Amino acid sequence: MHPTNSHAVAISSGTSQTGIANGPPPRTKTPKGPATSRAVKRNAQLSLGQGTGVFAGTGAEVDDKDRETWILLHYFDVDAEEIRLELSSPLTMEGKQITAWRERIILAPFDFATHVEINFTNDREDDLAIDIDVPRRRAD
Repeated sequence: MHPTNSHAVAISSGTSQTGIANGPPPRTKTPKGPATSRAVKRNAQLSLGQGTGVFAGTGAEVDDKDRETWILLHYFDVDAEEIRLELSSPLTMEGKQITAWRERIILAPFDFATHVEINFTNDREDDLAIDIDVPRRRAD
């Protein structure tokens, strides 16, 4: 949630069309609940009226009814060995899935071959010990 309440970003898994500009739009992979449904309806109302200037921002705090919600969709494509992402503004739901988007910002995919190794081993025993002082409660 932005400090001015002008926009929020939620994260969701998407279908195989996530992060692909050509072809049919993606859908959310898992069913969404009433809070998401309200956010999508609010986005639809905003698109009919004031349009989208959410990322330009005025710095003024806005009411919940004027907050725009975006979804960061992700799709783990095993065959292509990549994770595809897009930041999209939901417009329509069918049942419990988001099915249409007002705007889609396709992000560069992450290749599985590009990875960072993190070594979590630590040879120092003194760093592994946890000492928590728990004082006895007085019986009053």
